[in-house]
Amino acid sequence: MTPVREVAQLRETCLLDTTGTNNFQAPTKSIEYLGNFASQQNVGLKVIDVSNQVLIDLQYDAQAKTVALQKYNDDQPRIATVEVTNQFDIHCLIDTSSIEIFVNNGEACFSERIYSENDIRIETDSVSEKDTVRIYQLGGMM
Repeated sequence: MTPVREVAQLRETCLLDTTGTNNFQAPTKSIEYLGNFASQQNVGLKVIDVSNQVLIDLQYDAQAKTVALQKYNDDQPRIATVEVTNQFDIHCLIDTSSIEIFVNNGEACFSERIYSENDIRIETDSVSEKDTVRIYQLGGMM
């Protein structure tokens, strides 16, 4: 399962196009996150509100080949096993009340409700200069 191709038509502005570890404050409520990472390393992605509350914590364990999603008010993470060869990718659609996460072109998918009335911050942990992260502002309704 992957997002519909029409999501690309909602892209208004590229807010970030970078490599390596980054921390990004989203100045908008609806964004698309595209991350591409080397498969031999652990990767972390956190969605944090302005009060520093971690809303979503997604962790890829390269050795175990698992993706774990921890939501801020849940005791147990949701875990999926993924088969990774050369690269690991994360595609997220985030708005004011939900996040859709697609791992490795839909090999694993997560959908969660989130509640943040304020802007969010996205933190990505990676170590390779070959890793890329792009974030787009989305227009229209999702």
